[in-house]
Amino acid sequence: MSGRYPKWIKQNVAKIATYIITTDDHHSIESLIEQAFHELESGKVSHEDLAFITKLSKEPEEYKNENDRMRVLARILEAHKGDTIYWYETFPSPNNKKTYSIKPDNLNLEKYKSILLSKINEILEIIGLDMDILRSRVSQHGTSTIHTQSSKKYSLH
Repeated sequence: MSGRYPKWIKQNVAKIATYIITTDDHHSIESLIEQAFHELESGKVSHEDLAFITKLSKEPEEYKNENDRMRVLARILEAHKGDTIYWYETFPSPNNKKTYSIKPDNLNLEKYKSILLSKINEILEIIGLDMDILRSRVSQHGTSTIHTQSSKKYSLH
């Protein structure tokens, strides 16, 4: 997984992967995901652990598209090639249509959940978990709906 992903996502992917590797009972994966989501929703995750972080591979003006995320962030942060930049996934505001910001205000927690699930999706498919069933079970327990791009069908049992 790329170093740019937030610490919260990397830690939870590692926790779930470690659990899968060290046990044959995969039924508790659902509770690990619910626990991660609960920590996120309850504010127990610091905004530092939700920051996407990467180094610029080019100077801002070398990005071809004027609206390229890296170009925009580099300009806002006055960064140059080799500098580390950061951002948060946010909801767009009336003044700003972008879905990212250098400020941890108005965080889009659903986006963070979706990214976490997309990162563990392949692992869960390999061990035979049906992401659609897992999504419905997690949402039944009061956690927000999960969205992944899985199209394969597997059984939980």
